[in-house]
Amino acid sequence: MNYLSLSGGFTCLFCLGLTLFTFSKSSKNRMLVFWALFSLTVSAWGGGLFAAFSTQEPYRILLFSRFLNLTAIFIPTLFLHFVYHFTSSSSKSRQIIIYFSDTLTFLYFLACLFFKEEFISGLFSNNWFNFYPIGGH
Repeated sequence: MNYLSLSGGFTCLFCLGLTLFTFSKSSKNRMLVFWALFSLTVSAWGGGLFAAFSTQEPYRILLFSRFLNLTAIFIPTLFLHFVYHFTSSSSKSRQIIIYFSDTLTFLYFLACLFFKEEFISGLFSNNWFNFYPIGGH
């Protein structure tokens, strides 16, 4: 167990609690729904970080590293949705940016799903971690 896995576990639990708290307040307010989805995604990312760096089995570390990549894709887009709802900005440019962001996120997600080795190709060892993911080609 190292500090990186502990911080991932703490992030997972804190954001999961924040998600439950937000959904308990209101599930009809779109701004709160986007905040809860953002928190849930960060929680999943933190859980993956905890799982990836607390195990010593290389195939699991590789699996969780790819999971980290898949969950991290949605974090900026969900935060953008939240900010636009929080600021109550409604304009044509906002709709174009949201559409572009959602499309780019979806395409990147599909690319990561079908071309796993191009994004995370394997593992290596360094001074701090027994196994650490290697970026793709």
